[in-house]
Amino acid sequence: MRIIIVTAFLLHLTGCTSLVADQIAHPNAMNLTFTDEQSAQEIFNLQPRKVGSLDYFYAPAAGLAQHETSFESTIKVALTNSKTGTTTTTLYHYDDSHARKLSKQSEPRGQVIMLHSYSTDSRSLYIDSRALRAQGYDVLLLDLNGHGRASDKPVSFGPADVERLHHLVTLILENSDSRLLLYGKSYGASVAAQYIAKYGNIDGFIGIAPMNDFTEAALIETKRSSPWLTQFISDEYITAGIESAVASVGANVEEANTARILDNHLKQNSWPPSLIFVGGLDKLSKKETFISFDDNSKVKVITLPDRPHIAMMVYDNTIDKQLSEWLVMFEKRKLP
Repeated sequence: MRIIIVTAFLLHLTGCTSLVADQIAHPNAMNLTFTDEQSAQEIFNLQPRKVGSLDYFYAPAAGLAQHETSFESTIKVALTNSKTGTTTTTLYHYDDSHARKLSKQSEPRGQVIMLHSYSTDSRSLYIDSRALRAQGYDVLLLDLNGHGRASDKPVSFGPADVERLHHLVTLILENSDSRLLLYGKSYGASVAAQYIAKYGNIDGFIGIAPMNDFTEAALIETKRSSPWLTQFISDEYITAGIESAVASVGANVEEANTARILDNHLKQNSWPPSLIFVGGLDKLSKKETFISFDDNSKVKVITLPDRPHIAMMVYDNTIDKQLSEWLVMFEKRKLP
């Protein structure tokens, strides 16, 4: 009887590990549903386009100031302390009134490819895209593998998305000589950094709470989103599921570590000027991992002191002001 029980328990753990692997490879996206998706795309002037099998959105800066009404948003982030049970609510506000004049130029200041965070999709960047357009940049948004319109494929942890991204970058470079930047949040920042490390061809990199140790981050996120798992299996088995998901697509979590990529490639002249935002309370993208890069002339690191990871995903006036100042320096080529 004891053998049967142990065997059944081991089979149960194996099943849970497989379940974790499946959840990691095909994450359930956050609720980003709009009442009217078509209207939302029209509000943000997003035009569906395609290169090969890659679907993406394009939105130009031209015409925003002349033909589109001013835009503002307020996003509420509620955080509950697991020990005390108290909930703290913070409001993050953005409006484009101060930047709209930058989009009046006849030519765009450049183009920005925007990459979303893990378990979201390109819709999470709609406000960010509006902000960059108000600053005078054309924007392009795409869904990474395992997310949104690319959810039929497993998460690539970098390699497959780097190749998909290369098709889009190649198209842009063949048709434009304007500056090209990659803008990524969390996991998206890792994909952007992996792309630059492999192909270069990018003039600037903007990373918001870049992903470091994916295994650690995924463990924290899995326990947060599926607390019932911790009642049955240990962190060791959850970690095994995470590593199984990564191995199944031939990826390496070490190569997805943004800080490690920066450390290895900043000495190369091909690495572009970079702006990194980190949160003082972020447990997934720890500020201590990045602040040392501020000593490098190619990198500016900005710490937003009271923000955990989820709040770092919210675009507001604080980020917009800092980004705007950096972009001016970038455009005037006062950055290395």
